[in-house]
Amino acid sequence: SRRQRQMCIRDSNSDIEILHMQAYDHSKRDFSTYFKAFEKGIHIEDYVVTMLCKELLISGEDSDFIAFRNIFENVLSKEGRSNDLMKEINCILAKIYMADGDTDAFFKTTLKAVADNPPAEMCLILGTFYMNQTDYEEAALGNRLPCGIPSV
Repeated sequence: SRRQRQMCIRDSNSDIEILHMQAYDHSKRDFSTYFKAFEKGIHIEDYVVTMLCKELLISGEDSDFIAFRNIFENVLSKEGRSNDLMKEINCILAKIYMADGDTDAFFKTTLKAVADNPPAEMCLILGTFYMNQTDYEEAALGNRLPCGIPSV
């Protein structure tokens, strides 16, 4: 697994601590569940879309982002979601475009976001793009942008 996550549960009335260290990454299974729901035309509630965005950002690989391109471009971004959720969706779209090498769509998405109090994730995505180009001066731009607090 790319990342091992752990969760610690402690009862305030006891010295017992339960440490859960998952044995493998469940993200591929989770992603397939989302794909099945979208294939069936099931409307996904906003909080579930937020969970999908978080899961992609935490454990998604480039191929996962690319696989979700149609869903994020043609379903989620067209459903009249809230402004805050659209910022999350646009972060994922930027990652999709970066992973897919679509620089025109990448800059169209990131620059619109930067003009409107972008979430911190968008600034990090923009910085990552420049890091991948080994343009370290521009990569530092992500740290200088007026980014909001993390939304995803």
